[in-house]
Amino acid sequence: NFNRHYEKEKYNSYIFGSSRSINYLASDWRRHLPDNASIYHFDASSETLTGILYKIKYIKSKGLNIENALIILDIELLPREEDHENHLFIQHPDLTPEHDFLKFHMTFFNVFRQRTFLKALYDLKRYDFQEYMVATGILTPHNPSYDPITNEESYPATDSLIRVASEKYYTPERLSQFPKNTDEIPAPAYLKAGGKPYDILNRIKGELGNNCDYYIIVSPTIKLLRLNPSDLESLRKIFGSGRVFDFSGKNKISGDYHSYYDDKSHSRPEICKILIDSIYSHQ
Repeated sequence: NFNRHYEKEKYNSYIFGSSRSINYLASDWRRHLPDNASIYHFDASSETLTGILYKIKYIKSKGLNIENALIILDIELLPREEDHENHLFIQHPDLTPEHDFLKFHMTFFNVFRQRTFLKALYDLKRYDFQEYMVATGILTPHNPSYDPITNEESYPATDSLIRVASEKYYTPERLSQFPKNTDEIPAPAYLKAGGKPYDILNRIKGELGNNCDYYIIVSPTIKLLRLNPSDLESLRKIFGSGRVFDFSGKNKISGDYHSYYDDKSHSRPEICKILIDSIYSHQ
């Protein structure tokens, strides 16, 4: 999608992160950027630190400047230094040094010919959506709205339901999947000087350069995970103390299930807007 649009759109502002970054919307961020900002949301499910680095280097290889950047770091992303080979998370070969298109397409072909997928596809065509498809992770009932220019997806029907009748969305069955703990859970320290995650973050900072106006957001989680203080110190050492904003742990946002779509800590757009506004209010 990026390759289809970058020459015309001349992107210069990017949002990076895992699927938990999806609802940090370009429209909410744009209010804080210069008039010439052209925004692209370069996220990936279960993103890795290497994946973010690959994307930044790929953007620069196209002769584009990165003038503004939001990097959404959830705590569970920090130890993810290597790329996935799973079909849901594999990096596009354009981004990787190996450019292994055969491996990329064979990954999807091998999944496509599995009996479980073919049966689900048959059932979907003949009988409509079945619950087992979600339970097994084969297919999803979500029907997002997609903007090909910003590469953003949104869920207007779901958002409308939550606003009008939240109890119809946050059913007892859905809430039963949410964590029950009310105390913070301290996360291990992942960023040690000389370690690979620390090195990759340093390389990310180097690729962004000195002319990029960037911010790092450590997102809240419904598990109430608290970023390890030594990792927060490392992030501030790498990116600058005024560039890192930590919303992890227990707070008004993280402790309220209405802040999330699901038990995977995918924050709703209203919450992401609050976080974006708060970091720019500190300028």
